[in-house]
Amino acid sequence: IEPLARREDARMGVAVVDERLCVSHNGSGVCGACHTACPLRDRAISQDLRNAPVVHDEACVGCGLCEEVCIVRDRRAIQVQTERSWAASERVAA
Repeated sequence: IEPLARREDARMGVAVVDERLCVSHNGSGVCGACHTACPLRDRAISQDLRNAPVVHDEACVGCGLCEEVCIVRDRRAIQVQTERSWAASERVAA
């Protein structure tokens, strides 16, 4: 095992925003917690003009900090999906 040269090389998954649940996306409030918590801020998660999060798949490493700080408590508005969860959702959809 060798250490990674860059943080961006650690790929655990990718964050996915549920726009129906995200208060900045659905207009029920303004947040920005996920953007603030992201260690790759403005590269992995940026914000649009409404402060709604925009995930950049190519830069997101799936660390989960965004999910941890999400203010939506029942079901997080932003969740990290791993390759395994993508495969499972594809099997369900098929």
